[in-house]
Order: sequence, then structure tokens, then C-alpha cells
Amino acid sequence: MNLTKCKNNHYYDGTKFTSCPHCINQKSAPHFSSVLGLNQRKVPTKAPLPSEEVSYPSLHHNTVGWLVCLKGTMHGESFPIREGENHIGRSSNMDIVLFKEASVSRENHAIITFSPKDENFILAAPSYPAALFLNSIPLEQPSPLSAKDQIQLGSCMLLFVPLCDETFNWNNYQ
Repeated sequence: MNLTKCKNNHYYDGTKFTSCPHCINQKSAPHFSSVLGLNQRKVPTKAPLPSEEVSYPSLHHNTVGWLVCLKGTMHGESFPIREGENHIGRSSNMDIVLFKEASVSRENHAIITFSPKDENFILAAPSYPAALFLNSIPLEQPSPLSAKDQIQLGSCMLLFVPLCDETFNWNNYQ
């Protein structure tokens, strides 16, 4: 070992390195002022012309109801139900994520669909019908949901609370 001291008072092994590895790492590390944009040039911005504006499809879907966890590790948590299909599972890419519920499958344990046109909620079990119950009855086919229905996925019990029904619809607020 050849202990060497650089001009910045760093010690390094001269047999392994031809120059100070500490100094090289400091030079290549990002400076926070450039990362945070503190040294950026002052460039005026302009509003886009109408011909340059881009419209994006709406990613927002109205909340039409909720699920509230009555039993399970997520007891007391609530989950919004949106228009269209709501896929339920533990995976983070599901619409309703029950990530703490080990007895719930990762993906598509159940699907709740709300049709604004028909104003109804439908519960379906695409993958595991034996592990899905509606009001303590095994779900064998897609079934309509009513207020205060209890949905059981594994050991997780959820209460269904609708917002949209014959007395309220988002079409009246657009």
C-alpha cells in the first residue's frame, strides 16, 4: 500500500489509484444549485398561441360512491368508486387498492362498474368467484349493488355507499 495525500488533503492508496478518487467523485457529483435550477438563465416564457395548445382527454372521472372497510387490516379506510370500471386488488395499479389485505388477490379480485347512463352499480368477480361474497352469499355472476351492501373479499369486509342514484347524478352539475 502506498498511502498518498492529494492537494485537498485526501488520503488514498497510490498503488490502486493514479489520482485522488475523492477529488474525482466530487467533480462528477451534481451541484445542488444546478439541480435546483438556481443557475438557470432568465428566459421569458410566453403563452402558447391557440393553434399551439394541446387538449388532453380527461383523466378525471367523477366519484359515484365509496367502499368503507368494516373488517380487515384496513379497518375504517374509505375508497372512492369512480364512473366506469373499478378494479379491486392489492396491486398499486388497481383502482381500489387494498394493499394491506393479504387475503385479497393482487389484481382483479373484483370489479365494480358504474354506468352513468343506467345509473346502476354492478359487482363482478373476474378471477376468483369463490373468494367473493355479496351480503354473505358467494358471488357466482355479476350482481347489482344496493346501498349498505356488504362485500367480502377474503377476510376483508367492505360496505358499499353509493352517491349517484335516482336522487343525485353528476349530469345535473356539468
